[in-house]
Formats: sequence, C-alpha cells, structure tokens
Amino acid sequence: MRRISVLGAGAWGHAIASALRASGTLVRLWGRRPAEFVSSSLEEVLNFSRCIIVAVPAQEVRSVLMALDAFPLELCVMASKGLEHKSAQFMSEIGEEILPYCAMGALGGPNLAAEVEKGWPCGISMAAKDSITLMKILSFFKEGPFLLEPTLDLMGLQALSVFKNIMAIGYGLLYQAGLGENLLATFLVLALQESQRFSCALGGHPETALGFAGLGDLILTCTSPHSRNSQFGRFFPNPSSNLVEGVKSLAAIQARAKTVHLSLPLVQGIADILHGHTSLTQWPAKLAQMHQANMKKQMDG
Repeated sequence: MRRISVLGAGAWGHAIASALRASGTLVRLWGRRPAEFVSSSLEEVLNFSRCIIVAVPAQEVRSVLMALDAFPLELCVMASKGLEHKSAQFMSEIGEEILPYCAMGALGGPNLAAEVEKGWPCGISMAAKDSITLMKILSFFKEGPFLLEPTLDLMGLQALSVFKNIMAIGYGLLYQAGLGENLLATFLVLALQESQRFSCALGGHPETALGFAGLGDLILTCTSPHSRNSQFGRFFPNPSSNLVEGVKSLAAIQARAKTVHLSLPLVQGIADILHGHTSLTQWPAKLAQMHQANMKKQMDG
C-alpha cells in the first residue's frame, strides 16, 4: 500500500490529503496544532513515510525543511507555491539546498482547495527533473479525481505557479476599472505571454505555459471570485486582506527577473499601481502603449 505524509494542515494540505486517500494512498497529515486527522508530532508523521508533500505557506518552507534534515527522506513534493522573499528562490531550490539527498518534485494547476476537498475533478500538473521521480509522484495520484499532466519542467511549473498570482491582481485592478470584458480577455493573453517569457528565461519549456500549471491556473486565479489575489485587485486600495501571495511575491519576482536581464512590463505596471506611482485610471492607456512598443520591437526584429 502506498504511503505518504503531508506537511501543512491548512485548507490546501487537507485537500491534498483527502484526494490522496480517495486514490487509495495511506496518508498522515502534520500541523502545528493537533486536530482530527492531524498530528502535531513531526517525528511520528515522518516515520510513517519517507515520501512527503509540503503544503505549508511558502515563507515557512525553509524552517520546516530544516527540521527534516535528520530524517532519511526519499521524495519531497512541493505543493507550496511561491518565491522566498529574502533569497528569491523557488521552493524546490530551497529543498535541494537543505535536503540535497532527496528527490524533488512540485505540483501545480487550477486547484481550489475547497473543490479538491470535495473530490471534484480538476487538472493537476506534477513535475520533477527526472522520469523516475516523476513516475513515483504520479503513482500517488493516479486513482484519484485529478486529470494528470506530468512534466519534466520543474522550474517552469514553479515559475508559472508564482507568476499567476501577480497577474490575478492585475486582472482584478482592470475589473475594478470597469472598461469591459474585451479588455479583461486581452489582459489574459498578455498575462500568459509575459508568464511564458518569465518561465522560459529561467529555463522553463514554452509548452508548460499552455498546460494546467500555466494557462489553467492563470485563468482560475484571475477570474474566480474565490481567488484572494484577484479580489485584492478588485477592491484595491481597500482590500479585505493584504496577506495575498501576489503582493508578497512582487519584489522577489522582480529580483529574479533581474538575474536574467528580463523586463516584465505587466509586473512593473501592477507594482506601480500598488506603490502609488500610477493611478488605476492611467493603467489601461499604459497597457496599450506597452503592447504597441512590444509589437514594434517584434516587427523591427
């Protein structure tokens, strides 16, 4: 019988554990506070399986992984999505640094936790750097509610999974501007293109942007009323919460883009609005100017 431990007892951790159980996998769930089906003993959960899925908030991943160094783990799958603020590292990069002996993978896709918890079908991407690790990750999910999309593009999947949060804020800002659905659809295309450029600049594969972790997650995070990032943009400057991953990832994505000399006009435009350098009413015109400049650059070629 397959066994795996899930670290992180928030909504996403609970949803993953439920989906795994539905696929016939034995699961142990760890959280800092004990609860029904949740153990607060990290040792107990890690002794249950040498394979783990990490579903804690992105900024807690490093501290959690450092507590695992004494355990002989075989597989670590990152369900946490984000860039570490201080280092601008992706989750698998932190994992490789702290657990160099452990095979790394990651999950992505359009996955609202509440729907996954109910067992409703959805697409999920899973990535690793080698086919052996990828097949092992697949084995845990193959009988569950997911439409599976395996890829060897570990970097691309993670880059796209982070980038869509910022794009969702931008979508929410444009929704608030009230200039119609044509502009919103146009923005989604531009957001996909910039997401793909970011991913490919870091070594990702172009086709990953058209899959579940790219286009699928982008559409969901931008358009769903349950998306905290999109809702942040819709109600800015008075959102219900400032604790959204897109806001927290802005500086880290810009820092990472600088390492590969990549310009990100949409990201910069969103940052300018959030930091008060551009008004929301000015941004649609700036979007048009940006697109015209990009088209001229392509034609001049």
